[in-house]
Amino acid sequence: MRLNARWMIVLMAAAFFVPRPTPVVADETQDEIKAELAAIRKDLAELRKEMQQALSQLKTIKAGQTTTPPRRPARPAAELLGKPAPEKSFVTTDNTERKLGGKDDKVKLVCFYASWCGYCKRTLPKFQKLHEQYKDKDVEFIAISLDDRSGKRKKTEEEVMDHYSKLGLNMPLFMDEKKDVGKAYKVSSFPTSFVVGKDGVVEAVHIGGPTNIDEQVKEEIDKLLAGQSLVKKS
Repeated sequence: MRLNARWMIVLMAAAFFVPRPTPVVADETQDEIKAELAAIRKDLAELRKEMQQALSQLKTIKAGQTTTPPRRPARPAAELLGKPAPEKSFVTTDNTERKLGGKDDKVKLVCFYASWCGYCKRTLPKFQKLHEQYKDKDVEFIAISLDDRSGKRKKTEEEVMDHYSKLGLNMPLFMDEKKDVGKAYKVSSFPTSFVVGKDGVVEAVHIGGPTNIDEQVKEEIDKLLAGQSLVKKS
């Protein structure tokens, strides 16, 4: 039974990392496709390494020895779970000053993304629908672009706005060109989303874009609006 359970863990890890098909966006450039493929290759390389470690552990167990199972690399953004959200103020593209962290009268969903990210193109429209659904409630959705202004993945402000519009998005957008907010929230992959309670505490962290992320976030927001907490506060 222990051997079967460990194989299940390996298969579940494989299912998590293997990318699902991403709808092709009409304006996607060749550089964007190459960048996305490079990101997929990186994920597959990490998966291959973890599976090799897991197989090595299984061989050791089969030989009658006991070892600690391998752990997935830590993701920095997850360290903020249950802690006060870093306080940051900025002006969104609709010329409105907004802030993160500290007590507020709204629950907030903050999604950090990049225009070249395929999973972001699937996730952001789902958050847009939730934004429309909760527009008359104490909930605020904010998208934060971490697109580079130089290098292979560079995007101008106009290109970011055009991409945002073509995805049918109108929730508040902030372009974090200096990456100040992204660094404060320890974002290292895309998309990375945070659900922050009215007390300014990070109640949930979502790294990646699973197909049911909108369902997860909706459930979390509803609980927070009902006065419940999702985590043990630190």
